[in-house]
Amino acid sequence: THQVFLADAMANKSRAKMLQMSVAKAFGNLRKLGAAGVNPRRTLELPLAYIRADMLKEAALLLSDLGFMEMKISAGQIASLLQNYLMHEVKQSPELEVTIKAFYQFVSDNRRLLNDRPDFT
Repeated sequence: THQVFLADAMANKSRAKMLQMSVAKAFGNLRKLGAAGVNPRRTLELPLAYIRADMLKEAALLLSDLGFMEMKISAGQIASLLQNYLMHEVKQSPELEVTIKAFYQFVSDNRRLLNDRPDFT
């Protein structure tokens, strides 16, 4: 029964990962909507969907994209952006990890200014 339990757990984990990958792809394909071309749900959900689906390179590229950072800031999601940076880790790509840490540091250091003046991005 222990082996059956482990097999079921592995199958559930695989299904959950496939579901997260589907969510990541769906959010990744959404068109920019809303005020000033910002889709707040996309900006909130997409980094988490990539991270949960172990699509870490995609998450790193998204989180290091200036346009995406601007969308998150203009949508008032600075705290969420900082949390995304902290959740992310790219062990297979040290260069991307350095970039993510630099973006985190920039947003963290300028959090108050970016919150008050999102147009500065």
